[in-house]
Amino acid sequence: MGKRLQLFFLCMLLALLCAVVWGLLAEGNPTHCFFASVLAGLSVPFLLVAAVAFFIWLCWNSLRAGLIALILVCAGSACLIQLISLPVGKHVSVSKAKSFCESLVPKLDGYKQEAGKYPQGIEEVMEPASRLPYLLRDQGFYHCESGGKSFSFEFEGPHEANLFHSYCSDDREWRTYRGS
Repeated sequence: MGKRLQLFFLCMLLALLCAVVWGLLAEGNPTHCFFASVLAGLSVPFLLVAAVAFFIWLCWNSLRAGLIALILVCAGSACLIQLISLPVGKHVSVSKAKSFCESLVPKLDGYKQEAGKYPQGIEEVMEPASRLPYLLRDQGFYHCESGGKSFSFEFEGPHEANLFHSYCSDDREWRTYRGS
């Protein structure tokens, strides 16, 4: 395998690693989605100019055009591969939100044992310094139902309009459904 091909595969491996790490750290927030989309959009002109440089390299055997084509293919592919970070970030953000909600269940059950019903607001069992996961920050995710006999958690998933994740104290299971 030639040195240029090895360089290309090394660039792709690094780009893939960056995409996965970026997705894990960014949790699918809107800024992450925006920049991943911009990078994917940048890949198009890079790859088009690379195709022209590759054509010049083939027709006139220009070493400079071949090198430019390789660099642009690496840059364009690295930008395009960042789209992989979006589903990774989505999975991480949903998992963190569910785990956070599940960590509140024993506190809510303890509150019910003492007071005879679940609290009206989640603030009554949350620690003041608790940092909410990204998906729960702008949503009222806790709902006290039936006069305090049961509760539920509910939040909308990232990047998907009207796709909700819901947990009910009656059956203690997560469900995913499409809202209207």
